[in-house]
Formats: sequence, C-alpha cells, structure tokens
Amino acid sequence: MAMPGLLTPVVHDGRLLADGGLVNPVPVSLCRALGAEVVIAVDLNWRRS
Repeated sequence: MAMPGLLTPVVHDGRLLADGGLVNPVPVSLCRALGAEVVIAVDLNWRRS
C-alpha cells in the first residue's frame, strides 16, 4: 500500500505504483468482471448522522 502524503509511491520497472484505493476504493465491478457472482464489501467511510 502506498498513499501519497502518508506512504510514498514506489517506482518499479519504470512504473509509479500507488494504492489502488486512490482510483477505485471498492472494485466491485472488477470482481464481477473476473467472474465473482457474489461480492461482499465493507464501507469504511460510513458515518452515523
């Protein structure tokens, strides 16, 4: 995991790698595309009003 501002991204084989959560925090669509029929996810950003 590498989050800019918290953990520095890494250069590997000429590519800059950072945490995928920056782009897609809950990649349900990717899981479905890879064949998952059921996806269970947790929203860690949920706030009680």
